[in-house]
Amino acid sequence: MAQTKTKNFYGWKIVVCCFLISMFAMGIISNTISFYMKPVCETLGCSYVQFSFINVVSCITSMLAAILLAPKIEGGNVRMIMLVSAAAAGLGFGLQGMATHIWHFYVLFGITNLGIGGLTSLPINYLITNWFKDKKGLATSLAFSGAGIGGIFWSPAVSAMIGKLGWRNSLFLSGAAVVIVSVLACLFIRKTPAEMGQEPYTNRDSQPKETQKAARAPAWEGVTRKTAVASPAFWVFVLSLICMGMLAAGVMTQVPTYFSEIGLSYAGIMALFSGVSILGNILGGMIFDKLGLMGGMAFTCICNVLALVCLLISGKNTFFAYLFAAAIGMGMVISMLGPPLMTSGLFGTKEYARIYSISNAFFLAGCMIGPMLSSGLRTATGSYTAAWSVYIAISICCFVFAFIAHGLSRSFKNKGYTDNI
Repeated sequence: MAQTKTKNFYGWKIVVCCFLISMFAMGIISNTISFYMKPVCETLGCSYVQFSFINVVSCITSMLAAILLAPKIEGGNVRMIMLVSAAAAGLGFGLQGMATHIWHFYVLFGITNLGIGGLTSLPINYLITNWFKDKKGLATSLAFSGAGIGGIFWSPAVSAMIGKLGWRNSLFLSGAAVVIVSVLACLFIRKTPAEMGQEPYTNRDSQPKETQKAARAPAWEGVTRKTAVASPAFWVFVLSLICMGMLAAGVMTQVPTYFSEIGLSYAGIMALFSGVSILGNILGGMIFDKLGLMGGMAFTCICNVLALVCLLISGKNTFFAYLFAAAIGMGMVISMLGPPLMTSGLFGTKEYARIYSISNAFFLAGCMIGPMLSSGLRTATGSYTAAWSVYIAISICCFVFAFIAHGLSRSFKNKGYTDNI
């Protein structure tokens, strides 16, 4: 329909709201919590290891939130769930400023991430899936690019607040910012295009009449979570997701230490990575839209393999360290686009939230395994060479498993249905 092509299409307003949510909620909470480690440990008399345990709490509570909320998001009021979650995320983060024992952080950060789980990844991907049939990759990229842009702004801002106002006041103010902006953005959320008298965004208007006629034919909606989980396609997909998570967390958490060990100043290298990542998040969505699901997966795989090869030889030439930063900035878009786009591409949208909540748990499990694998190989061998070699294999496996799962998932499609993924 023509209304899905005009500037009045409400789906783009949904993207803007999601961008603001990711910029404040994810940009502040995910990107700045590490800034509090030193001052909190000095005040409360705890160790860095004790403080770092909140990362484990974060992953576990995010998994629980997604799994528990998925049925409610599909069958309930998404806007209300996001409003309550926004309040929980901001208040939980801000109230950490009142902590007097490290276990207070565990409890409050757990509440914070339950809120994040009901505010960001699952509901945002669910909304994008509802509102966009075409340009889903671009819409997803734009929605989550706020986290990277927010990180650039909030990192120096929070660092300055901690220095001038103290860590407690910095947490109070940061939590308040999350609540205010996220709640206001959530007020404009609408679950489906039908609520606004519209249809999901398609490129139908620019297509030939024959193609438009085919597009109006009944499309495959997808399978239930029960059917998906019982299929070989799902469990091969899970292997791809675990590899994806290991790659996302296992490389970047170790890179600063690696560059320090080989005598390279990593400030400029990481600045280049940050800049390319923001551009990559946007371009990555366009690449997935243009090349299709498997084309996009292949592109990111090539970028990540190139980046890791450059990492292996970066000690011999600084040029390769910067080439690594550029390549990994494009390749790591897989951690943002891979799980949601593959979930809808393989299993459809019928019970998208329920399937995505489970699949994302395996991605997060990979994120927990990755850093332990990297540091373990570094300790066992005395250098990161073995780790980077292993991650080259993991990058390739990520694509191979995705390719196999994609092929197996075709058995779900109704006979005669043709898709473009």
